[in-house]
Amino acid sequence: MIKASALSVVKDVNIENSMYPSLSCLLRNNQNMIIESAKECEELPEVIVNLALRLLDHDELIKNIINDIRVLYTSKKDEFHIDLSGRQKRDKDLIINLFQDMYGIISFLHYTQENEILNGKIAFTPKAQAFITGQYLEIAVYRRTFEIIKRLSNKYNKKFKVYKNVRVATREGQMKNEFDLVIEFNGTFYVLEIKSGKNFREFDKYMNIGQEYKIVPNRFLLVDNYLTDEQAVSVEYFCDYYVSNLIGDSLEKKVTLMIENDLNGGYQK
Repeated sequence: MIKASALSVVKDVNIENSMYPSLSCLLRNNQNMIIESAKECEELPEVIVNLALRLLDHDELIKNIINDIRVLYTSKKDEFHIDLSGRQKRDKDLIINLFQDMYGIISFLHYTQENEILNGKIAFTPKAQAFITGQYLEIAVYRRTFEIIKRLSNKYNKKFKVYKNVRVATREGQMKNEFDLVIEFNGTFYVLEIKSGKNFREFDKYMNIGQEYKIVPNRFLLVDNYLTDEQAVSVEYFCDYYVSNLIGDSLEKKVTLMIENDLNGGYQK
């Protein structure tokens, strides 16, 4: 019931005319956005997807450590020394196991029991750097969103399309942007943008962009794993779009709410 691009970007492809929503659908939904191109993808090995999902599932535990590893890439340093003191044994074991399973990314991994330091080196390959500096979260959120949309498709017997790394423009061909994920249902677009860094604060940027495309309010979702629940509520209130962190089932709730608003007739503009 749903179409989706796969999980690993390899090249740009233009979307064929048959894949565009009909003009009558666009006019009915009053959106000012067309898809110019998406990414044609090859399937990622399932072990890579599973690693990304494990990092997402343990985001609260691991995100600051991952951010420290990201800094190593920007500073061109390959050795890391992660202080695990003060953590429960279960959390230490989980962190160590995650790093042990990062074959091709982490090497020379060893844990010093005396001072509770996890030591190792990172690989400076393009794929390893891309994965750690944000791609892992895109992979994981895409897979989780795909699963959510599949459940909604089965529940409502509706057809959806899911696109990844999508270049869009207004109907007049102006204001070109690229979004991480776009869901299309019956000519209506729902956009997800994913932020994995801890310093992002330009939340009004997406309000302005979303208003131009007429996907704000109610059809734009920002996923930011560094926002607390309270901060997410604050951004939603002032910027008038959905915001999700990765705490609990926040992502599933927000994606479901965004789609079901239309499926249940709650938002028609």
